[in-house]
Amino acid sequence: MHLWEKENENKNIDRYTNSEDAIDQWIATVQAIGITKKNNMIKIYAPYGLSDIFSKTIRSIKHKANSKELYHKKIASWQKRFENLNIIEW
Repeated sequence: MHLWEKENENKNIDRYTNSEDAIDQWIATVQAIGITKKNNMIKIYAPYGLSDIFSKTIRSIKHKANSKELYHKKIASWQKRFENLNIIEW
């Protein structure tokens, strides 16, 4: 993602150390979930929990690479595709 941001947005963001580090820094909590399978075991990484996913609640994740503008852009996109979203303002 740090390479995409540099190429497409001309932004320098820190390189992620691993998948969990990247997930921690997504735009909204409903996006922040990772699922892996290793040794026939499923591992779920959801640093902000799963309740926002099930309740269709859109809540920002505040960190230095996120902004109100990015958050509202993502909300607008989701509102076109999904109904009954519970949006928490920035």
